[in-house]
Parts: sequence; structure tokens; C-alpha cells
Amino acid sequence: MSNDDKKVDEVHETTSEEPIENEAHEEMAEFEDTINKISEKDIYKDVDLKNKKFKIGLIAGIIVLIAIIGGVLYWWTSNKKLVDSYEYKVYPEVYIYSEPVGELNEVDLSKVLAEKDAEIASKTVKVTVNDKEYSSSYAGLDVTTNKDELEDKIMSYGKNKSFKGKLNLINEPKKKTYNMTTTVNEEKIKEFVAQIAEDVKVDPVNASASISGGVVNIVEGQNGYVLDEKALVDSITSQITGKNGGADVVANGALVESEADITANELRTIDTRISSFTTYFSPGNSGHNIQTGASYFNNTLLMPGEEFSCTDGIGPTTAERGFVSSNTYVGGKVVPGMGGGVCQIATTLYNAELRAGILPTERQNHMMTVGYVGIGLDATLADDLIDLRFVNTYDYPLIITTSSTSGSLTVEIWSNSNATNGYTYEPRVEAISSLDCYTYLDKYDTSGNLVDSIYLNESVYQPFS
Repeated sequence: MSNDDKKVDEVHETTSEEPIENEAHEEMAEFEDTINKISEKDIYKDVDLKNKKFKIGLIAGIIVLIAIIGGVLYWWTSNKKLVDSYEYKVYPEVYIYSEPVGELNEVDLSKVLAEKDAEIASKTVKVTVNDKEYSSSYAGLDVTTNKDELEDKIMSYGKNKSFKGKLNLINEPKKKTYNMTTTVNEEKIKEFVAQIAEDVKVDPVNASASISGGVVNIVEGQNGYVLDEKALVDSITSQITGKNGGADVVANGALVESEADITANELRTIDTRISSFTTYFSPGNSGHNIQTGASYFNNTLLMPGEEFSCTDGIGPTTAERGFVSSNTYVGGKVVPGMGGGVCQIATTLYNAELRAGILPTERQNHMMTVGYVGIGLDATLADDLIDLRFVNTYDYPLIITTSSTSGSLTVEIWSNSNATNGYTYEPRVEAISSLDCYTYLDKYDTSGNLVDSIYLNESVYQPFS
């Protein structure tokens, strides 16, 4: 066989096998198509099944959701109605003191508070001082409460909470207690205490001294008692406004000892007559007035720094007080007048005062000269116009004594022997004329040496008309 024959045979061989391959391919294609159809059908079946399940689940979920929303709406509706019912009521378990006020509306709460307010107003304040008792109501002391403020506070309690918070106050209430607070009128309490103080006060009695026959007689004084007003005011106030405010108040007032202004020990320092002066007069109405007027300030005590007034010492020169009409100087003439002659008392005192080393704070000479002392040494008086006054400038008390006979008046000044420090004093007049002069007070030491000369005043007189 030739090569060409061989090639022909190979071609024929190849051609004879192609139908078999194509058939196989077709079969395979059919099979795949069948498979595909079967798979597609199954898939659609599965999807349908899943859709059914989803729909069932969705419906079930919706039903459950509707049930939940329904339950919530029911819970909300029913509880909102409950919460709203307390909008104008007090929440449960609220008390004023121990009295329940929960569930009350504003009107009823106001009534309860008004009753409590009235009850507090009727409470009493009782004060005991020794064996004496005093009392007043709260109302009498103008004690007030926070009634209106408390009403607002109770009504608004819990109203600013959330819905759940409000519901909890209703369903699970916790005890809430309010107490009224009281406010005092301090001035009213002070007035109340001041009245008590005035009633229980015991004034101290000053020690006194008198001189008789050259002997100093001392009478002991007595201490007094005063109420400790501040402590009592504080006690009452603290009880009214304290934790027990609104209850009856019981307080005890304490008395504090008050010392006398003048003690016997001070007066015992008086041991010496430090000056004396005497003037003379004729018996008659003037002499009667001199004796009467001088007697009114006999044994006058003058404490250090205290001022003496001769006019006050003598007092009104009236008939009711024993004075009579006598000669006086008026307008340069001698005319009758009630109490005439008392100027001689001032003159006598003035000279005793100077010899005690005490300078006058007020002194005026007569309009015309007098016969019982020289010019520059007299002192006159005129009701509410002219006076003789001086201050006790020593560290010791002074006693002014007066004594008189039918024709003389003596004024003495007593004090401690150390008051003048051993110095003696003597007034001195330098005459300018018979109606004009300067007056000085000369100061001498224990050896009689002049250590000072103090100018006092100028005296100018008018001639008799």
C-alpha cells in the first residue's frame, strides 16, 4: 500500500467516528438541560417554602408587636389616669407632724394647716423669776408660722418628677414629714421681757453719810437686782424657733446683782473738815429765810465729778416750803420779795467753796454791794437766771453742811484729809474802786508759802438809787 492509500484510509477512519462523538455531545446536552430544569424547579419550590415561612413569621411578629403596643397603651392609659388624679392632690404618705395629709386636695390641706397655725398661736410662753410667774401666748408675741409657704411646698412635692417617678410616689410611697417653722418678732419679745424686768427690779440703795457734832455717820447701802434681759430673750427665742418650735415655752429669768452707785467704803474716806465760812445777819424775815433755805441742803453729798447747784439745793422759795417775804434787790432798789435773804446762803457757800480750793463753774455778784461780805466775795441768785454752781474736782466725796443760829450761818465742806494735798486757799480782792474789783484765789503750801494765785473774776456793782 502506498502512502497515498494510507492517507485515504486515515481520512475515512476519521470520518467514520464523528457521528458517534456528536451523539454523545447531544446526549450530554440533553442531560444537562434536564438537570437544569430539575434544579430550577426545586429552587422555586424552596423559595416558595421560605416565603411561606417568612410570611407566617412576619404575621406572628406583627401580632406580638400589636399585643405589646396594646399592653403598653393599656398600661400607659390606666396609669396616666392615676397619675393625673394627683395633679391637685397630695401624694400618699405625706404628714404634717404626725398627722397624715396624703390624698388631700388644696382646700382640705389649707384647712389642716390653718388648724395647726391656730394651735401654735395659742401656745404659751411662761417665765418664772423667783416666785413670780409671767405668761403670754405666741399670738401675743406676734409669733408667725410658714403656713402659706408650707402649703405650696406640700402641694408641689413630687410634681416636678418624671411620669415614672410620680407613679412610684403613688404605688410605692415613702413617708415624707413636714413641720411648721416659727418666726419671732424680736421687738415684741424684748417688750415682754422688759415688762418683766421692770416688775422684778430691786433698785440698789446708796450708802449715805451725815455729819453731826463733828462726827461722820455712815449708813450702809444695799445692792439691788436686775433681770438678765438678754439671756431671757435668747432663751425664749431659741425655744420658739428651735427643733421643738410650736411647743409651749418654759423659761426661768435670772436676776443679776446690781451695785449701788455710792458705797459705804467710799464714804468712809470722809474724815476731815477742809473748809468753813460764817456770815452774820439780823433777826427777822431775812434771817428766817436764810435758816430755812440753808436747812434744805444740809448734809448734801457731792461725789467726784458731780456738780452742785445752790438754786437746786435751796429749792423753790415758796410759802408752802416755809419762806416769807423779805427785802431783795430789784432794779437798783430794795423791794420786798418772797424768799428775800437767800442770796446770803449763796455767798456763805461761795466763800466756803473757795477756801476748799474749788473754783465756781457759775457765779455772779449782786447788783449792789452787800453788808455781810466785802466786794468781790459775794454771790447772788435769781430764779432760773443766776445760780452759784461748782464741781467736786477731788477724788474723794464731799459733804456740805449748814448750821445757823439766830444771827449767823455757817457752811462747812468735809472730805478726805488728803483731798487738798496739804494746800490751803484764801480768796483775795484787788479793788479798782469802791464798786469794781478783781478777785483771786491764793494757794499756800504747808509752810505758808504762796505757790499760786488764780484769777477768778471781776465784780462790778451799781450804786444805790
